[in-house]
Amino acid sequence: MKRFASKVGKAHNQLVPFDMKLAHEMQARGIRGCGKIPHFIRYASKSLEEHWKTTVEDHLPEAISAARENRILGDHRLTTVLKDCIALHLVRSPRFLKIHNSSVMQAMVDVREEVVTQYQAELQREFRRAHGVVAAGGEALDMVVDRYIAPWRGYMDSGLLERQSVEETFERIRGTFSRLDLQILRVPAFREFVIADSPAFTYRFTSQGKLELWMAIGDSQGAAMPIARDCYAVVADEPLYQEVEPFFVDLLNYAQMRIAFRHVYYRPQSGLGKFVAGALKSPS
Repeated sequence: MKRFASKVGKAHNQLVPFDMKLAHEMQARGIRGCGKIPHFIRYASKSLEEHWKTTVEDHLPEAISAARENRILGDHRLTTVLKDCIALHLVRSPRFLKIHNSSVMQAMVDVREEVVTQYQAELQREFRRAHGVVAAGGEALDMVVDRYIAPWRGYMDSGLLERQSVEETFERIRGTFSRLDLQILRVPAFREFVIADSPAFTYRFTSQGKLELWMAIGDSQGAAMPIARDCYAVVADEPLYQEVEPFFVDLLNYAQMRIAFRHVYYRPQSGLGKFVAGALKSPS
């Protein structure tokens, strides 16, 4: 976030949050008050955060500087840092947790329906063994299934399943990205990127040139996120270092608005608040 902020007068580095739900610009604040999602990992969070810190975050300043100075392509260690950074932010996201939790809940529903349908005789015997009477209908059989599903509900409620899913998915995406290249996109003069509180996204362009966001890795053309107000990192098939056209800066900034959990951030006095407000009124 420091790469998007600036000092105003005697104040420390600051960012301006724009609340996407309330559609208004907020007062500038220090970077420590931006982009935080409290208690994102609920189970054994300290060890996971330390792992992310040592494998990715501690190396980001060097990698971002190399990207901005056009000396990162060909440096396997630093390109890996930025690709890992994008992978990390794809899973360190409320959107990812929402998808994960919905999948787990649907899996429980599907398992319950399958077990009750295919194993009625076994469930009837278990119910009679436990209660001494014949089960009267599907609701009674559900009680038997509940005993076996209950531990998984406990794992979900504790955050253990979330923790495992985030960690495993991060490693799986890292593996996929290791076979791809890195692209660095720079802004032209007098233009800047915004950054969302959930800034990484997968993407693909349709045959009509429309930008689609947040599909599965295998269905995408790559993944991207801004790493500084003048620099975007993209995981794609071929390496590239390029200054983009102003319209593409607007497109990427609008992408950040679309994927934001609650806020997008930009440098004080950048004028980007007008762009964000205007894009909200005319999203086309």
